Formats: sequence, structure tokens, C-alpha cells
Amino acid sequence: MDAVSLIDDALKINPKSAQLYYEKGMVQLAIYQSDKAKEAFVKALELEPKSEPAILGLAKLSMQRKDWTEAESTLKKISTKSPHHPEALQNLAVIAQHRYQFDQAEKLLTQAIEENPKLESAYPDLINI
Repeated sequence: MDAVSLIDDALKINPKSAQLYYEKGMVQLAIYQSDKAKEAFVKALELEPKSEPAILGLAKLSMQRKDWTEAESTLKKISTKSPHHPEALQNLAVIAQHRYQFDQAEKLLTQAIEENPKLESAYPDLINI
């Protein structure tokens, strides 16, 4: 049984779980089922409109599609409310890198690491600038 099927089984038991829809979206994102991932993230947001994980999921989906403008716009929904959100900062840094804004990327990654030194995935990004 695959991960999506397991999550679908869990959703039959708890169909109002924004967390389960977020998890389903992340699995689908990882296996490049973009449209299905978007559906799952949107459903998570319907159930929990301020779900930062679901918003991050939509941003990661936009990044996977290389739609940097949409990704940045989505991430700003988090950074406006939580300006020190480490994962939002890290993802904004990745967008800055793709736009060749390396000074901005370095600043954002440094800030993300200061906010959460255990954000291990930010360190390689910082080294690669």
C-alpha cells in the first residue's frame, strides 16, 4: 500500500483533518502529482484557512513549477503574519537565488538560521550561494 492510499484511509476516518490533507499534498508533490497536490493543499486551507503548512505546500508547488512570482506571493501570506518564519524565509531565499539576487538570498537564509538553528536544510542552501 502506498502513502497516498494510507492517508486516504486515514481521511475516511477523519475527513476534516487539515493536517492529513497537507500530508497528502506533500506526498503528491514529492511524486510530481502537481494537480492532486494542489487539490489537497486547497482542501487543507478550506478546513483550516490559516494553515501555514498548507500555504507552504502551495508555495513549494509553485516553486516546483518554477513559478517564482506565484511562490513569492504565496510565501508573503506567511511572512506578512510571521516575518520570522524560518521555512518561509528559506523558501524566499531559494526564490531570490533563482532570480540571481544572491545578497538577498544570503540575508534571508542567515535570518532563517538565526530563527531556527535546527533548520538543517538551510545550511546547504547558504553554502551554495
